[in-house]
Amino acid sequence: MKMEFTIKHTWDGLPVSHEPATIWLKSDNVGLLMEVSAPLFNDPPAPLGEPGKPFSRLWDYEGYQQTQDFHTSVPFLECLPYD
Repeated sequence: MKMEFTIKHTWDGLPVSHEPATIWLKSDNVGLLMEVSAPLFNDPPAPLGEPGKPFSRLWDYEGYQQTQDFHTSVPFLECLPYD
């Protein structure tokens, strides 16, 4: 199973003035695979935290955040374009 989402509008309904961001979600034998293709804007240097580990103040960096409401909790995932 594979799902594709394209972000063509800003939070207030206006069309984006750049290439839209596209997110693909695909089931995998170990869980869920998420791929993101999006332009970068004035990208700051990578944070000093260890890749793949929790890091405070991610809002200071350019990235992608996915929020899901599963009725009992609100898990979210933030991704940055760094290795």
